[in-house]
Amino acid sequence: MSQAPPAPLRLPLLARALPRVFYGWVIAVALCAQSVVVAGIGFYGMPVFLAAFCREGGFALGDVSGALTFYMLCGALFGPAVGWGVDRLGPRLFFVPGALAMAAALALFGEIDSLWQLYAVFPLLSLGQTLCGGGPANAMLTRWFAARRARAMSIAHTGVSIGGALLMPGATRLIESQGLPAATRALALLVLLAVLPITLFVLRSDPSSLGLEIDGGAAPRRGAPPVDWAQQLRRWRVSEALRTPGFWALVLGFGGVLFCQIAVTTHMLQILGNRLEPPRAALVAALIPIGSIIARLVVGGFADRVHKGRLALGLVLLQSAAYLLFARAETEPWLHAGSLCFGFAIGNLFMLQPLMIGELFGIRSFGVISGLLALLTQSLSALGPLVLGLAAEAQGGYAASLPALALLATGSAALLSRVRSAAGARTSRPGPH
Repeated sequence: MSQAPPAPLRLPLLARALPRVFYGWVIAVALCAQSVVVAGIGFYGMPVFLAAFCREGGFALGDVSGALTFYMLCGALFGPAVGWGVDRLGPRLFFVPGALAMAAALALFGEIDSLWQLYAVFPLLSLGQTLCGGGPANAMLTRWFAARRARAMSIAHTGVSIGGALLMPGATRLIESQGLPAATRALALLVLLAVLPITLFVLRSDPSSLGLEIDGGAAPRRGAPPVDWAQQLRRWRVSEALRTPGFWALVLGFGGVLFCQIAVTTHMLQILGNRLEPPRAALVAALIPIGSIIARLVVGGFADRVHKGRLALGLVLLQSAAYLLFARAETEPWLHAGSLCFGFAIGNLFMLQPLMIGELFGIRSFGVISGLLALLTQSLSALGPLVLGLAAEAQGGYAASLPALALLATGSAALLSRVRSAAGARTSRPGPH
């Protein structure tokens, strides 16, 4: 008896409309659009919420800083479970419940009038951000790309910076004009409108679901090292990963760098607000994502061809210079320069973390290793907003703390510069997997 032919694949509308474009690039652009809202609110929204809860809610700076630290610690705790699920079920499954959780938390923000409520609602926002944020998105891109992974991630992560450039000043003005309850309800609706259509009609977990190859079968770019397919397709046990020096270098390196980066990002409007009026401070802070967009598009063009740990060290040196400008600058042009320098580094450092995980640990275990790394690095970095907030209260400002953060970040990045890249290719390119 002859075997029945396989059922034809149901291609997404955009795959049929763009038959000559590798669908992985459509995925990268779609994740860029989605992250404009998800990361724009879940990351760049933190300084906006900190300022709003202090100003409108009457909370102390240390109390709100503690709630934001709790928000990031919850994300660290959720990370391993979400990563385990991503490896086994595919990343696409997690975006819709994540959007629903984020929207619910934002809708509740306007009803918060006591400290315990602040600590109760932020974990819900953290769960939503973890489910539909960078972890599943990076896992999806790691499945679609290997040789051109940095270029794809530079496209997708640009949405984070666009979100910051639009939503940081936009949300600030919306809160000032409409009040916190109306503004956060509008942001909740925006999350649903951004995530649900893209997830349902555009995103697919991996190329095999459409009968395609990783990278669309394209060869590595000239000058790029060959892809080590044995490393990329290896399945790692957690105990094996924990015994590698590279894993712990990533933990300590990114943990220290992000401790400083997230602390400064969260307190950015407060740091600038000591010298500028709130609307002007928000506009100066908006230069950070603008600088991030410019730098990420530039770095994405060559990051596939260079040692990513050394690239991280160079970016952190630039970011440390920004910390010193924020500490010492008295005139607005120097604050502009600091914001741009900070932006040049901030987006690329977030992008380099999943790139280095994918390079060292590959595709099949990316979710588990990424989630475990997030548990450890976010547990370290989540302390940043609280420590900086308490230090600012004790010292009457940020001038003394920022140089110390510059030193810590530089030392942490030096660890990343010593992480060894994967070896050269030893196996042939896989087909649809």
